[in-house]
Amino acid sequence: DASCYRTNSSAVSAESDSKAFYTDPAWTMISRMKMIPCISNVVSCLLKGFGEIEIPTMDLRPVFGILAMLAVRSPGAAVAIASHKEILPVLLSFCISPSHHNFDY
Repeated sequence: DASCYRTNSSAVSAESDSKAFYTDPAWTMISRMKMIPCISNVVSCLLKGFGEIEIPTMDLRPVFGILAMLAVRSPGAAVAIASHKEILPVLLSFCISPSHHNFDY
């Protein structure tokens, strides 16, 4: 099952998830929303067709910001990100690429 966020369709579940998110958004994204596998799926889809690790032309800074937030919240998430076979190479390539150092917001 490739879905990122899994819950049943009950109002109780939705209310519980929303309260958990407001209490601790990062932990809710790690534990209930499965953000690391979801981001991995996105990165994998973006890299299909590229021979080597190459960053697509789209801006991935928001994705990496989410990863940073999750890594700070949980040492386990940090280890999962650092040892991930698809996320880490893309993250490193992005960080060392001079073309991605324009941080004009």
